[in-house]
Amino acid sequence: MMLTTLYCRRAGLTFAAVHDCYWTHACGVDKMNEFCRDQFIALYNQPIIEDLSQSMKKFLHKDLPSDEFLELDDLFTPKFKRGELNIEDIRNSVYFFS
Repeated sequence: MMLTTLYCRRAGLTFAAVHDCYWTHACGVDKMNEFCRDQFIALYNQPIIEDLSQSMKKFLHKDLPSDEFLELDDLFTPKFKRGELNIEDIRNSVYFFS
């Protein structure tokens, strides 16, 4: 939401929100829709979980004995495989934003 807000502001669009509900003037809805999709795609193209894992390991490594670090290293290692969703498909999704 923050990225969408910033892009709306740069484009001169009024932006308001409560929780997951976004508003703008009717003439700006199409542009806000585009910004929402663009920022969602930009966000989820980043390796967020992997970056968090590396940060936690780096931070914890400083203060833990090696045996304890090995346990936490396993805990903070992502246990999932990336799926095959093409995040760019969001641009054409009917129900992404309405």
